[in-house]
Amino acid sequence: MRYRPEIDGLRAIAVVPVILFHAGVGFFEGGFIGVDVFFVISGYLITSIILAELEENRFSFSNFYERRARRIFPALFLVMVVCLPFSISLFQPTELMSFWKSFVSAALFASNFFFWTETGYFGGVAELKPLLHTWSLAVEEQYYLLFPPFMLVAWRFKLPVIVAVLVLIFCISLASAQWGALYKPSAAFYLLPTRGWEILSGAFAAIWLSSNAVRSSNILAFLGLSLILTSIFTYDGSFGFPGLYALVPVLGTVLIIAAVTPASMVGRVLSSKIAVGIGNISFSLYLWHQPILAFLRHQFGYTLSLTTTVFGVVLTFVLSWLSWKYVEKPFRDRSFLSGRSIGLLSALLIGVFVAIGSVGIFNHGATYWISNSQRHMLETATSSPKRGECHTGGVHYLKPQDSCVYNGKPAGWAVFGDSHAVELAFGFGKVLAEKGIGVAHFSYSGCKPAWQNDNEPMYCRLWTEEVVDYIVSQETIQNVVITYRLNEALFGSHLSVWPEIPNSTDAEVRQKRWKALLDAIGYVRHSRKKVILVLQAPETPTDVQNLILEAPVEDGNVKGVTVDWWLRRSAFVRNGLKQIPDDVIVFDPASLFCAAEYCYAVKGVKALYFDNNHMSVEGAQLIATEIIRQLQ
Repeated sequence: MRYRPEIDGLRAIAVVPVILFHAGVGFFEGGFIGVDVFFVISGYLITSIILAELEENRFSFSNFYERRARRIFPALFLVMVVCLPFSISLFQPTELMSFWKSFVSAALFASNFFFWTETGYFGGVAELKPLLHTWSLAVEEQYYLLFPPFMLVAWRFKLPVIVAVLVLIFCISLASAQWGALYKPSAAFYLLPTRGWEILSGAFAAIWLSSNAVRSSNILAFLGLSLILTSIFTYDGSFGFPGLYALVPVLGTVLIIAAVTPASMVGRVLSSKIAVGIGNISFSLYLWHQPILAFLRHQFGYTLSLTTTVFGVVLTFVLSWLSWKYVEKPFRDRSFLSGRSIGLLSALLIGVFVAIGSVGIFNHGATYWISNSQRHMLETATSSPKRGECHTGGVHYLKPQDSCVYNGKPAGWAVFGDSHAVELAFGFGKVLAEKGIGVAHFSYSGCKPAWQNDNEPMYCRLWTEEVVDYIVSQETIQNVVITYRLNEALFGSHLSVWPEIPNSTDAEVRQKRWKALLDAIGYVRHSRKKVILVLQAPETPTDVQNLILEAPVEDGNVKGVTVDWWLRRSAFVRNGLKQIPDDVIVFDPASLFCAAEYCYAVKGVKALYFDNNHMSVEGAQLIATEIIRQLQ
């Protein structure tokens, strides 16, 4: 197959936005589409090689998979080994347990299944996982297991028949991707059936070019590059992927493959020394960037400073060049190591990695070094088991009539709000179970107070209004608990500025959200229902698991923030409580979670939180029990 330097330049266009996206650099919120570009390039290159070898009657499975092993395994295995000491030293037990599972999954090229079941891809906890990016390698490896055998079997038929079958598979995959992006976004993002059409797009380009020369076209080249760049600079995590939106960067990549030569204007850019140089080390860049950025976040906090970000990106390029020169290149040379040796060494290392990860998993994240009391605290730092089933969000949210009701219908209580309502609803359900009273659960992820507030996202606002109307219409519901992460909604997250007091929200936005909360309370109250406003529980400086392992344990208690810090953090809300009617019960979790000087993350060997702001099931049950006691 003829070498095309512009394809290496295209790899550079793919990998740099991915790195900057994960680094949190502004204007690159669509940088994740670099993976889609890689999928198309991979489909093109692999299909071109297979077609050429089939036409010359020299295709061999052993040679094909040997090339894949030489290309992927050495650098990947190096990065996985380097991740071990950093993960063991930086991660707390629950994070380490997750790492061991991802480590085993990555070794078996099944990490896309693991991350599908464990986490989403955009933001939050995902950016703290050093092996998150191996999901795309798993997708490609799974494709490599299916496509070559298909081509070998189908080769006895004419090429138009092969194309017809692939077009059918392409259409099914694209339709599945669009449906999944709307209804099962995590599965659609991570799994081969909904990603296959992107790789097949590259395969179609290869089939076309197998009998047609690349015809340089500046118009098509500019169009292709524009489609990719438009996606990078206008898309973000709210776009359904890999559905129809993904057609834009995929089509752009196909156009560049089919219509760019080094003689064209775009081709000259992509064939430049800088672009080709970055493209040459693009695989190592992709492998190194995620663990480097993840470990930096674990060490210095989720929001990286400019200096730390620059350091992480520069370190990524340095390590990538070293691993390309001293690992990738030597192992691709057959004189360096025979195909048989590559196969045996790969199998041996995969077995060793699976064994190492399994030991970590069976040792509960290797937490044998912690005390029994710490272990018990960690075990109580749990979220609601109904979080995945009953919590909603996005465009296709749970309708209020379809929401969870604990203890059976009809519901006598309703708990309503953002993600802080999840454990509280479950806690009320547990406390009221003995009385057989149903508790309706209404929670939407990240939805600030949005009742008749046009400033908030449309679907959050629609869900809020539908739920409030539904609660008012249900005669059996007599008690309504409303709760939000109010201080974050009004002033921003504390994590990026701790121990300072955050103030990153516009004053107008703050006032509209506060008014939306008051108006929603008033609307429900006028329907003659008892309204209980549960204020936000005091935040903790870091995740409760870190505090349990690092902070002093005093009589089964672990301190969180100081009362003084929390009073300053929540001053706006406390001052605004006088605007709430007297017949509305206002309950402040700080009355249970705080003492004279400190608010606690753990009390009586029981964790009150499962992260740095959400109450645990234990903490929520304490609140529910006290509220019901006061009502009685």
